[in-house]
Amino acid sequence: MVKLPEHPAYASNPDLPSMRSRRAILASLTEQKDPTYNVRGAPAKVAKALYRFSSCVEPPVRLILGKDVVGMARVKVERLTGEANFSVPWSEDLDLDD
Repeated sequence: MVKLPEHPAYASNPDLPSMRSRRAILASLTEQKDPTYNVRGAPAKVAKALYRFSSCVEPPVRLILGKDVVGMARVKVERLTGEANFSVPWSEDLDLDD
C-alpha cells in the first residue's frame, strides 16, 4: 500500500476529522488501534468496494460506505426532508416581480 505524506494544509491541525481518520486508518493496518477513533471497517474490504465502485457506469455523487454511515445518512435525509417541507411556505413569493 502506498502511504502518501500528510498534506501540509491539514497536518497543522491534528484534531481535524480527516487527520484523526488518517491516524486511525494507518494504525488499523498494524496491530495498533487508535482508542480515540474506532475504525470498524476493514481497510482491504473498503479498497475492494472502492475498486468495484470505480467501474460504475453512472456512479452517484456520493458513495456512502458502512452500515452505520448509511444509517446516519438516512437520518440526515429525513431531517433535511422535514426542513425542506417546513420551508415551502416561507419560500413562496420570493421571486422578483415582473
